[in-house]
Amino acid sequence: MLEKIVNAMIAVAVCTAGGFVFTLLDAPLPWMLGALTAAAISAISGRRWFIPSQGRAFGRPMVGLLAGCAFTAEVLAAALGWWDAVLLVLVQGFVVTLLGYVFLRKVGGYDRQTAFYAGAPGGMSEMALMGASLGGDVRTIVVSHTLRIVVVLFSIPFILQMVVGHDFGRIIPSSMAETPPDAFDWAVLALCGIAGYGLARLTPKFPAGSMIYPLIFSACVHATGVTQALPPQWLVAAVQVILGGILGSRFAGIRWREMGPTVLVTGWWAICMVMLAAASAFVGTLLIDKQFASLILALAPGGTVEMTILTFSLGADVAFVATCQIVRILFVFIITPFLFGAIAPGRE
Repeated sequence: MLEKIVNAMIAVAVCTAGGFVFTLLDAPLPWMLGALTAAAISAISGRRWFIPSQGRAFGRPMVGLLAGCAFTAEVLAAALGWWDAVLLVLVQGFVVTLLGYVFLRKVGGYDRQTAFYAGAPGGMSEMALMGASLGGDVRTIVVSHTLRIVVVLFSIPFILQMVVGHDFGRIIPSSMAETPPDAFDWAVLALCGIAGYGLARLTPKFPAGSMIYPLIFSACVHATGVTQALPPQWLVAAVQVILGGILGSRFAGIRWREMGPTVLVTGWWAICMVMLAAASAFVGTLLIDKQFASLILALAPGGTVEMTILTFSLGADVAFVATCQIVRILFVFIITPFLFGAIAPGRE
């Protein structure tokens, strides 16, 4: 037990140092990307001081609470006008799932189960479990989705910074009033997080429940005016460090000589997914009354948790992006069993 605590403390120190270095380099999303890079380097070098996966028990509900802060009464009223963007998300999710299967089947030479669930833009845990139940290669599926999230997290901020000229100087969205939390606000937010996490434990098959349920509760208390407080910036940075560290530590145990071809093929597919998201976002700006930055964040196939904290940190339209990302994850989770049965029946 003591060894685990010491390892966790060292991991936090390593990841925080990585975030600090990226801050000095003026990189976008420095605390998450810096922690991710530091953890990945440690994992690849064979070190064992990683942030425990249980850190997600803290990180995911916190992201839900952060996203819920953006759901004011005005935002909820405006959400009815997002139907066209949601439709674009659904169409793109369907098309990308099909293209992913074809790409990994033809280029990677994967079996049906592995190609389908490694290429679908759904949650990593859900896709890995579903693919494994059908006989797919779990390691390939996990590596594919890990690379997808890493590529998205690194590429999207740079696309917005270099191409669009997006300002990355904020952590808290400027469109939201900065109300420092008092004891009552902390109690309300803590209750939302605990209740949401508890509900997620009761419904383990619901994808991303440990984030979505706290988000719903947080949105309710903010939209009804129970609290208008925002979390402090240091807490947002801490969540980024934890999530980045957990994601980077997933590279532990990968045999690079064995998994090299997998990394190459799935890495290229991850890049293709980002390009498809950018193209879809550009087309969307011609049809939908939303800016390119909001649309690419809504369409980017990163993890729901990671994309939400990324959007929050960039000061973008958190409520809109979180809603679209949740819709995508749920949609892909629901359609994949039926779609797989239609395009890839049988076992090999």
